[in-house]
This record gives sequence, structure tokens and C-alpha cells, in this order.
Amino acid sequence: MMRNFWRNLSFSRKNRWMLVSLSDAENINKAIIRFVKEKEGRCPGSALVMAATIRIPASARRIFNFLQDENSRSKWDILSHGHVVQQTRSISNGCVPGNRVSILEVKVPNRASRISNSPEDPDRTVKTLLQESFSTSACSYVTFAPVEASSINMILNGGDSDNVLVMPSGFSILPDGLTGDEVSLVTIIFQILDSAASPMCFPANSVYSMYKVITETAKAITTGVVDPYNMG
Repeated sequence: MMRNFWRNLSFSRKNRWMLVSLSDAENINKAIIRFVKEKEGRCPGSALVMAATIRIPASARRIFNFLQDENSRSKWDILSHGHVVQQTRSISNGCVPGNRVSILEVKVPNRASRISNSPEDPDRTVKTLLQESFSTSACSYVTFAPVEASSINMILNGGDSDNVLVMPSGFSILPDGLTGDEVSLVTIIFQILDSAASPMCFPANSVYSMYKVITETAKAITTGVVDPYNMG
């Protein structure tokens, strides 16, 4: 997953980005977008990747803690709003708290089921995520990808993880060396499948959807880490 994530964010002759101007985007002036062909980086289909960098008046550690904590995920992940996020398994990949690979389950909250009189199990899982988070004094990252529960079970039972196709999105967090430790640069990377996309054609509806996700996520992260009442 991490190789795919950094491959998507890199630039080369074979990995070209196109600049996209964003209007009415809080704290974001421009973003970059690229096409990912099927099977490139084990992508399950043709996809688009969009990335944008924002400056947030908070330390890199504070932002990292906010993004990697499953209890605060619903505050910035618009696809998890109104749901309960639970960490079901985790493996530490360092001595720093928060450095781990986790399995997260997004579930229907009990109260929503009661209000809607839904006959479905109130604890049913609507989405499973594989998340990796890692932080050092120089940089931090939090990446995640939706995965099938059957794929997770296969890996936990000793299966080959290379057989699992993932589409990672996430964040790269760097201290802003120009303004001190209490300001950080956060790059948001998001991707979606789009069979109609090509190297020369980025469907407008997909670009707009990604634009909405990134701008709303940027606003939610800024609010979450700057307002101390949102860190609980």
C-alpha cells in the first residue's frame, strides 16, 4: 500500500501531473491531478489521483495524532460522518505511539438504527479500511485504503498480501521550516476509480467530486486541530 501511495505522489516522465485551479477552496489555491492506468501500482482499474497541499497552524505531531486516531476519523472523513469507527486489529511498526498498521471498521451507529427503525443489525460494518501511520521528527504520514473483509481474513490466515488490490489515499505531514514547529504542511492525496478517464481526459464529474472531498477534508482537519475542543 505504501509503495502505491508514494508512487501516486511522485513525478516523472511516465507519471505526469496536471495543474488544476480551485475556486472558493479554503486555504487551497491549486491542486494537481493525474491518471493511473489499470494495473499500474496494482490499481484495480483506471483511476484519477488528486493532491493538494495546505498550511495548518498546528504542530506536525498534533495533526498526525488527529488523523491516525480512529476516534477522530469521523470529524474529517466525510465518508465516515454519522458512523462509528472502530479499530479491530493493529500491529505496531515502531516505538513511537501511533506508528502502526491498523484494521478499521466503519459501522452504523446504534442510535441511527433506532431512529430509522432499521431491521438491520445496528453493529453491521459498512466499510473496512486498512490504515498505516508512521511519524518521525522529520515527517509523518497516514495512509488508508478500503478493502474487502474477505481479503483481510485471507491475509490474517497467512495469505499473500500481494494478491490484494488497494487504492490508497492519505496524508503527508511536514513541519513548515519557514515558520517554525507550530505550522505544518499537509499534502492530501485522494483517488477514485473512473473507467471513463484517460491520460488526455479527466471527466468533469470525477474532478469535481475529488475537489469536494479534498476541500472539505482540508477544512475539517484545520478546524479539528486548531480548535482544542475538537481534539477530545
